[in-house]
Amino acid sequence: MNFGSSEATKELNQNRARYAFSFLIFFFLIIFLRLWYLQILQGKKFRTFSQKNSIKERTIYAPRGPILDRNGKVLVGNIPGYRLALEPSTFRRKNKERYKEVIDYISTILDEDPEGVSARTKRNFSKTGAFNPGLVKNQISNKQALTLKQSRIDFPEIIVEEVIFRDYPLSESAAQIFGYVSHATKNQMKNNRSFLVPGDQVGQAGIENKLDRMIRGKDGISYVQVDARGRVQKAENSLISYMGLSKVDPKIGNTVVLTLDKDIQTAAYEAFKRDDKYGLRKGGLVALNMQGEVLAWTSMPSFDPTLFQTGISSEMWKSLNTHSFKPLTDKVAQGTYMPGSVFKPLVGLASLHHGEITKDTRVEAPGYIFFGGRRWHDHRASGHGFVNVEEALEVSSNVFFYKLGMQLGVDKLTDVISRLGLGNKTGIKYVEESKGLLPNTKWKKENVKKEPRWQRGEDLNYAIGQGYTNISVLQLAKSYLSIASKGKVYSPYLIKEVLSPKGKTILESKPNLEEDLTTEESLSIDPKHFDTIIRGLIRVAHGKKGTARYRSSKRFLMAGKTGTAQVKRFSANDIYKKCEELPIKDRHHGLFVGFAPAEKPEIVVAALALHACHGSSGAAPMVTDVLRAYMKKHHPELFLKDKKVAKNSTKYKKETF
Repeated sequence: MNFGSSEATKELNQNRARYAFSFLIFFFLIIFLRLWYLQILQGKKFRTFSQKNSIKERTIYAPRGPILDRNGKVLVGNIPGYRLALEPSTFRRKNKERYKEVIDYISTILDEDPEGVSARTKRNFSKTGAFNPGLVKNQISNKQALTLKQSRIDFPEIIVEEVIFRDYPLSESAAQIFGYVSHATKNQMKNNRSFLVPGDQVGQAGIENKLDRMIRGKDGISYVQVDARGRVQKAENSLISYMGLSKVDPKIGNTVVLTLDKDIQTAAYEAFKRDDKYGLRKGGLVALNMQGEVLAWTSMPSFDPTLFQTGISSEMWKSLNTHSFKPLTDKVAQGTYMPGSVFKPLVGLASLHHGEITKDTRVEAPGYIFFGGRRWHDHRASGHGFVNVEEALEVSSNVFFYKLGMQLGVDKLTDVISRLGLGNKTGIKYVEESKGLLPNTKWKKENVKKEPRWQRGEDLNYAIGQGYTNISVLQLAKSYLSIASKGKVYSPYLIKEVLSPKGKTILESKPNLEEDLTTEESLSIDPKHFDTIIRGLIRVAHGKKGTARYRSSKRFLMAGKTGTAQVKRFSANDIYKKCEELPIKDRHHGLFVGFAPAEKPEIVVAALALHACHGSSGAAPMVTDVLRAYMKKHHPELFLKDKKVAKNSTKYKKETF
């Protein structure tokens, strides 16, 4: 046996043991030093980090700035409320059973179907992202909020947030103008990462959208200390103050002041609710003062803007979009329609300007005329005899204006009428509007391929507001404002000013006089021609044969014009068929534009009543209601029992103009 070899092996093993022991000593020393470093040297720092995990940051949502009327009355405001959501961890796959348990409990409090609540919550969670709470319901009652807050001991996943909701006290009235707010979409957050986060309310239409950045405030931050189960702790020595965290108060958005008058706006909305054979009107109405400020704006049917911020159902959204009268579409500025006979005063003004007639020119107006191998009918089968332009406006003679159309032609008429504000956007800011159409021979040549040449018979249609002509209610109001002001063309405007929370003016609008048609070198209409047209419009409202004589007020002098626009062409046998007997979709539209007081106009109102058959019975009562509301507010002395209009249209003194 080799003992030397055994000694060598023993020494070798001892060396290995020493190396292993040294390595273990070194290894444990490293661990000890690391623990000493973490727990002694860095202990305070990491203890703070650990404590910070029990501090939750909460957003304090900033109120949006209010929208006020011209007198400081609230049109759109804010109200406090509560929103219900679930912690993101609730939606993890491993918490599937727990999720169902939480949803079942919440559903009993909300008194809703658990499946519906679950589907809505998952849908909302998928929109906001995996690290953000899943919205269960955007608005819950105070009682539900209290119950759910108390339930967090057993269901810490539940989040009850205090939020500020948008309040629309006028409800459906002017909804298309105000617009609405709802949660920011993924695309909106993607395009506006610098200032939008999940849960933010964003203006999606109307002024809420156009001035969203001005109206939206700046959110604040608060902190709460919670335990391991997410329950809020109320410790005397709060970690929040220990860590130097302080609450950041939210900042309210800027205040928007509109030109609207809440009283006149309410009267305009109520004017659509009529207890007659046509019932609730559908259409649009707008009122302007003499500088172009919008005093009232209503489009019907409408919608309640609050539906959107509380989460509109897919069924409701579909209903709004498929409704035959399109509640989401503004009938004042977005919709365009044939104007019918409200177009005649503009044709009369153009004819006076071009010298085709004078105020005294009398034209025979029978029940029809022959032109182009067909009969062109008046609305009155027996005709009106020989009439001048004032009388023709009073009785709304078609034949009188047919003849003016034939004599002047579309181009000469359009050259004047377009300057009054028709066939182009009005220039109003922060409102979506359509251009409409005021045709001429050039337009038809460029746009109508089947028959590009303008036909003489089209001059007749054009002269009574039919054919290709399509204009908005807002354009009509602008054009009649130009008549009432005797040639001054103003741009309508809706935003009066925007104020900071401290009252500093950020944005301000002032009247914009586009041009004065009596002094423009390219047109220069004689002011006397406006006088003639205004006298005719007074006769419409107060004359013995006036088409709106039964709709005018006896307390003040008003001027205006009725219009009936056909929605389809009728044969000679059906032309005098009673409109009310037709299917609703085939009934004529009624229009009326009026202003008051006629002696010195202060307000112009234009209204469209869809499928209401006549301007006199469909739209004129609406306009009269608004004019009456305005006059009662600004001229209450006219409504004393012993006050009546001392003059009517047939005795109206020329020197008053």
